[in-house]
Amino acid sequence: MINKKIILECNYNAVLEQLIIAEHGEHNILVYPNESTFRDIYSGYCKTMFENNDNINSNNGGIHDEIVILIPSYETVNGVKFTLDKRTGINPEKYEKDGSLFVVDSLKAYSYNQSSKYEYNIFSLFKSILKHAESIGKKGISVISSMNSFYQFERVAELLHYEQSLPQETDLKCKAFCSYHKNNYDMISQKQKEDLSEHHYRTLMVKPYL
Repeated sequence: MINKKIILECNYNAVLEQLIIAEHGEHNILVYPNESTFRDIYSGYCKTMFENNDNINSNNGGIHDEIVILIPSYETVNGVKFTLDKRTGINPEKYEKDGSLFVVDSLKAYSYNQSSKYEYNIFSLFKSILKHAESIGKKGISVISSMNSFYQFERVAELLHYEQSLPQETDLKCKAFCSYHKNNYDMISQKQKEDLSEHHYRTLMVKPYL
């Protein structure tokens, strides 16, 4: 495990660049100031990844290099799709159909698997989508996941335990951004924030628009 902590304060453009250049295997924190900024971030990331890959792979049947998984909590699944359409012009159904995009409700993702009360649904989801990515020739997956449902249902202690059980880096072809609304993030103590940082490769603090 890497011992040094990487904590960056970024504006929207800088944080989007950090998401793009992050490598598979990284487990990161994203702290954003408001929901509008979070929508800009995930929709901007999808637009960059999908449109760039469309251009690169235009002669390859539209197959993209990476699968993007969005896990919202303060928006519905349909709300995220609406955001992608209205803010970027992306047709989410197109990318869902070709297997490049998955949108999964946070409460469902972070509930326990019915077959094992000790395993969250998100782990079986990752395994399934990673296998799918390999089968269709994609390089890996990116996950932008809202952790706010833990706060909504007063599961903060469980959230901290979950986050600290995961390493900063893995050998999985997955880059993950555990995303927190700043108001929720500030509810935990400074010691807890430091513990979270120790279990993530980098912490990205997004500055509000001026």
